[in-house]
Amino acid sequence: MPSRPRRILLCVLCGVLFAPIAGAHVLRRAETPSLPGEPLSPLLVQTLRLDPASVRTLGIYSSRDGGDVDVVYGRRVGGAECLIAVGHGGTGAGCGGLFARGPVAILEGSSGGPKLERRSNLEVVGWARPNVARVAIVDTSGRTREAPLNENSAFVLEFGAAELQAGVGPAELVAEDKTGAELMRLDLSEPGS
Repeated sequence: MPSRPRRILLCVLCGVLFAPIAGAHVLRRAETPSLPGEPLSPLLVQTLRLDPASVRTLGIYSSRDGGDVDVVYGRRVGGAECLIAVGHGGTGAGCGGLFARGPVAILEGSSGGPKLERRSNLEVVGWARPNVARVAIVDTSGRTREAPLNENSAFVLEFGAAELQAGVGPAELVAEDKTGAELMRLDLSEPGS
């Protein structure tokens, strides 16, 4: 192939690859400050395509590092429900089918990694349906940790750096009703573990 067509092909390929990358934007908490009394910034509401009237705070939790983790609910304009966690300088969201696996919707957030032992923190963030009275996380060492539900049935359970470096992280979530009957058991273990 002559030199000129190669250059044109290379330029076209670079343009096709670079355009989507250049348009991508990671939303960081500092770039999307919330308005007073609002759980999410207008930019984040717009990016997640949420109905602004549906957005409400489910809970605000202090983490071991002194920051906050905000647990927020919102509904997309098309109807899908979203569970959103804002903390540690970033945002995580799960939308649509929140309760497809059972009566507890969860997100996991972490810093560092990708291996468990190389993470500096890990939170299991959740929101339970009203029929759930108790949520517990069984960790990889076999210890059961209660995840206290707040008045909105939200929770955050944190694993610190020392635990993670020792290979201790979430293994399983168990949800029970007020009689102690099991409603849900969900595997949270790391792939390949």
